[in-house]
Amino acid sequence: RVLNGMGRVNLHGVSWSICARPVRVKQTPCGYVLVCERNRPLNEMELIALEHACTTVALEVLKSQAVEEARNRIERDFFADLFAGHFHSADILLQRATALGIKLGKTTGVLVVDIDHLEPLVRENGEELAQEVKSKLVRIVRACLGNLTPPPVVASQSDSVACLIHWAAGTQEKDKRLKRQLMDVGEKILGKVASELPTLGV
Repeated sequence: RVLNGMGRVNLHGVSWSICARPVRVKQTPCGYVLVCERNRPLNEMELIALEHACTTVALEVLKSQAVEEARNRIERDFFADLFAGHFHSADILLQRATALGIKLGKTTGVLVVDIDHLEPLVRENGEELAQEVKSKLVRIVRACLGNLTPPPVVASQSDSVACLIHWAAGTQEKDKRLKRQLMDVGEKILGKVASELPTLGV
């Protein structure tokens, strides 16, 4: 296995020259760019191009992270204002909700994933690591809620992750099915957290 350097691999009876370079974001490897060449190794100019490709990928990852962080911040501010009642008018509330894809006119449920013992985690590992853990928890929750339509709004709030989940008002039996579905989602979230963040309790 070639992770950073040059080597050869045999694929289906054909020997290939492999050159790999890591993609680093904030000094942390987040992936690799691989180039295969059958007849010869890469020359100097091609190696420079490979390094440029790694830089381009790293910049795209940073851009995606910045967009995600900005959306998380906007959603977090909306949740904080919503739960605290910090809106001067219903029109402003609906405008901000609509901008985030939230339809408050429909029946809305709230799912909260609470992080156990967040303060000791911050004290022992620092705020930056705690924020990384919370960001990963948000991604897990979003992935587990991905099959719901319309997509729920998920935001990090202090030591928890809050979700607004929408469904059209229906029969009592339909509401019961939805509640069972949400319970199943909760169990799925717990299973994912146990697998990907084994030291975190929720």
